[in-house]
Amino acid sequence: LFKWVRVSLPIMASTLVFVSALSIDWLVVASLTSVAQSAIYRVCLYLLSIQGVVDTTFYGVVGTYISRNYHQQDKEEYQAFVRKLNAVQMLATFAVFLVLFCAAGPILGIYGPDFVAGTISLQILAATWLLRSSLGPQEMLLNIVGRERVVTLVHVLAVALSVVFSLALVPLYGMTGAAIAHAIAWGGTGVLLYQIVVRKLGLRVALHHLLGVWLLERIRHGNFVTRPLKGM
Repeated sequence: LFKWVRVSLPIMASTLVFVSALSIDWLVVASLTSVAQSAIYRVCLYLLSIQGVVDTTFYGVVGTYISRNYHQQDKEEYQAFVRKLNAVQMLATFAVFLVLFCAAGPILGIYGPDFVAGTISLQILAATWLLRSSLGPQEMLLNIVGRERVVTLVHVLAVALSVVFSLALVPLYGMTGAAIAHAIAWGGTGVLLYQIVVRKLGLRVALHHLLGVWLLERIRHGNFVTRPLKGM
């Protein structure tokens, strides 16, 4: 029981920080901008949660399989499996991203003509989480191997950075500044988690790794081989 509690508490704390991050983000905006801008930004965060639900649901379903088979697979096989898994997840995330990014104005316009002012903010937020998704399921991989405290600390760092940058940028740029602060905080910590997974676990499961392997296989099999590709 003690061991279970010791492992569970950091994961619960990390999840609590992650879930409350959007509320903290909006609270800072509401404190520094007008009621109208804070309402628009809140709708942007609400729409962004659609992208988060896709990620959470997908990894919630397959996370059990990964955790049960982690110690039964060869490292290379496990890495290849997670890469393909991330590619499938990226298809769903990218579809949501395209809708939110390309139709940000019309979607926000449903709430009223004034809400169209949040178009750039919504596009920045959607692009940020597309970037994080492309780097792979870092939190899940670290939790599986018992590094849940690292995930918690990084999430706390992300919230702290978001608040600091929001305090600096929101007075200057309004809700767009808040979206930029969000991108810096969560995009930066996403890259940090990616580096931790590579260095501590030796796993390279980001989307660009899968694309790199696919390109090398095509070159090796002689498909569309050219001298520049061979040189690379």
